[in-house]
Amino acid sequence: MISGRFFLDPAKDIPLKVLFQKYIFRLILAFLLWSAVYTAYYVWDGTYRNLNIFGILTMYIHGPIHFWYLYAAVGLYLLTPLLRKIVQDKTICHYVLVLFVMYNIATQYLIYIPKVGAIVESTVSRLGLESFSGYVGCFLLGYVLYAYQEKITKKWEIAVYVLGALVLVLTYVLDISISDELRPLTLSSSIRSPT
Repeated sequence: MISGRFFLDPAKDIPLKVLFQKYIFRLILAFLLWSAVYTAYYVWDGTYRNLNIFGILTMYIHGPIHFWYLYAAVGLYLLTPLLRKIVQDKTICHYVLVLFVMYNIATQYLIYIPKVGAIVESTVSRLGLESFSGYVGCFLLGYVLYAYQEKITKKWEIAVYVLGALVLVLTYVLDISISDELRPLTLSSSIRSPT
């Protein structure tokens, strides 16, 4: 969201050359260098002892699990010129954000409704709207929240906090009720006697 606030601001000019040579190049360079450090360490400590050269090279290209953000950031930076055009038109920008919210509600919550969830999941997957999942929507939302901060009333701000808290609780409840791995942990921790 913070990157979206800065990269999508029409007041900030970001030519393609600067986008590639400055921002994307730096992320790729950081990834390559740090992935090399991690790969060397994992080879040295034996984590990769069962891998051949191709396996080690694959792990180097993937990077450690927490490097997902660097891949996501490069993807968002590649989309920045297109997303900058979207934020120039208020109606289109709001439309994309509505698709983002609807897609994420459907794929993160509605699919778990008994009997209906499977129908929702198959229908949504056939629409091919995966590009409206997390990263792009959050990137746009970062700019929109910045651009319209004066128009956000105290009531809306409170509503967002309340909605966020409700979604957090709902996520926790659904995770426990749906996840076979979490259910025994929660049950056993609630049965334990206080010490």
